[in-house]
Amino acid sequence: MTHRPRRLTTRARATRAGTAIAVLIVVCTLTFPAPVGALILNFDGTLLTDDAFYQGNPVIGAGGVFWRDMRSGTLDIYRYDWELETGVPICTVAGDQADLETNGDYVIWRDPRNGNPDIYGYDLVTETEFPICVNTAAQYAPDIYERYVVWHDERNGNSDIYGYDLLLDQEFPICVAAGIQRYPAVWGDVFVWLDYRTNPNGDIWSWDASVGGQPMPLITNNNLKASLDICQEWVVYSENDGALESEVRAYNLSTDVNRTIYSGPSQQRYPRIDGDWVVFENLQPGEPDIEFYDILNDTFAVAWGDTNTSWEPDIHHGTVVNRQGSSGSAEIAIGGPSWSHDTQEIWGSTRYQTAAAIALAAFPQGADTVLIATGENFPDALGAAALAGQENIPILLTDGDVLSPECKDAIIDLGVDEDVWIVGGESAISEAVVTEIVNTIAADIDPPRRVSGDDRYGTALAIADAISGGTGGLDEPYGFVATGLNYPDALAASAISYALDIPIYLVPGTSIPTATMDQMEVDGVTIPVILGGTSAVHVDVETALKARFGDDNVYRVWGDNRYQTAYEISQWAKDALDFGMSGACVATGESFPDALAGGQLAGARYAPMILTASNQLSLAAQDFCTGNEMEVRYITILGGPVAISDPVRTALASFLH
Repeated sequence: MTHRPRRLTTRARATRAGTAIAVLIVVCTLTFPAPVGALILNFDGTLLTDDAFYQGNPVIGAGGVFWRDMRSGTLDIYRYDWELETGVPICTVAGDQADLETNGDYVIWRDPRNGNPDIYGYDLVTETEFPICVNTAAQYAPDIYERYVVWHDERNGNSDIYGYDLLLDQEFPICVAAGIQRYPAVWGDVFVWLDYRTNPNGDIWSWDASVGGQPMPLITNNNLKASLDICQEWVVYSENDGALESEVRAYNLSTDVNRTIYSGPSQQRYPRIDGDWVVFENLQPGEPDIEFYDILNDTFAVAWGDTNTSWEPDIHHGTVVNRQGSSGSAEIAIGGPSWSHDTQEIWGSTRYQTAAAIALAAFPQGADTVLIATGENFPDALGAAALAGQENIPILLTDGDVLSPECKDAIIDLGVDEDVWIVGGESAISEAVVTEIVNTIAADIDPPRRVSGDDRYGTALAIADAISGGTGGLDEPYGFVATGLNYPDALAASAISYALDIPIYLVPGTSIPTATMDQMEVDGVTIPVILGGTSAVHVDVETALKARFGDDNVYRVWGDNRYQTAYEISQWAKDALDFGMSGACVATGESFPDALAGGQLAGARYAPMILTASNQLSLAAQDFCTGNEMEVRYITILGGPVAISDPVRTALASFLH
């Protein structure tokens, strides 16, 4: 029932996955990962392989876990089959395949089959192999993100940086210059690499394909640099000042701030970054460990591997893979905060207490800013998740006429001391409530920022404008279109909206105002995604959107009922947006408050929002659990036994393995 386009232009922004809980009322049925930002016990994870031969260079992405495997006598490419619970080959040609990477629907590697190293790829959707760069020179160290593959290339007699556009099926030079350029990395339209043209220890240079022009130096000093990776605004790398020790550093492309992540009495190397998480090798005395770091909050979350020799980490949505053991007999392990087999319950005695508990779970370290919406009705707050996600702030609910005590307590517990966003007009949240909020925080804070319109549809537009800045500043080309007459379809997309800053535009059901489509264009939306069937969003709305944005750029995601629609939204996001499936948040589809507040936690964990009936697990929720049972490692239940009955809780727990 879903048209799922296969696109190469989306950006899936991971925030944090598997955050643990420090909340007002939390009932845990099993143990759950420790709090983000807290050093936890060493965690060795789960072995995916346990063989007598070598396995190494593991990588993880939306398509699964892959590695180099020695069982044939040469190094081949293997993929972990979750159903068979074993590795299966995807490339076994002669020679040793190396420099393995993955992103989205693709796996790439360096391949010697033609007598010199070339770059090959594998399409996980079509299950076909294809050449990316084959010539008489050598190519090394490929990286991939969405449409772009990048590598260093020796065709010109030295080492240069070349790229390949999978969307256009076209190769292009990135940096052809004197000296040596090596070890590139790519994220979005930005390419970075080590450049030795003037510095034998290497400088870090960059080029932005969206801007064009000439490559530019980023980091220039005399320290020895290695092991680049990039995600969003961060470039991470290792650096050595000439001593035996090395350290892991992070450079922010937006602020030009360069800071040390870790500096210890040993070598720190091979950093990898995904969202807010950085993993790297710590060659401490004894056996190497994998360190796990929250770059947003400048805290360590996990020290992995004290009892095993751990190498070569990679990370995707909070799940980490690594090689364990010696070169002669090494296995592939998986673990991290997202790697759990647990159910967790978050709820309070009122909708406001439940919302507070969810906010504290999503932000265990607190927050200086908060977004507040009414818990009395849904229309004004349907689009709040995207704004909260962009600002990286929690959502709290309150009574519209008087500040709810639970909301007030949560403001204090979170440590809010700087700013407040209010969603909805004075009919939703009165000025008296706003005054009480200010007095709870500090009387001298800046006036709260109220985002509202003349009605629910106008408020949705105001939220979208706040997200984009009115300048087309969205990170994604998508905009969700949902009915403003009911809540399930919009709330089912709230996790995606929060994680990727995708705005939700509300329509009256039978038509879409021209002002709404105008705002979508101003915001930079090029791909409208309709949520729900034609009974929720009339076919005339789809027709109008296609006339404005083009037939091929408008999609409808829907099911036979609210539960099936939520399921279809989750599967569409998985396919089109590389949206994670390591876990899920489950809320009742019979009322709005728990799902309304839960979008922030689901989005922060990069987990879909699944809806169910209160007294019986919906068929769609069952389909989600069984269809993704090899990927889903934890389920967070939002709401108490009245919202989701004990039999439904038991049924959900039964799907975990």
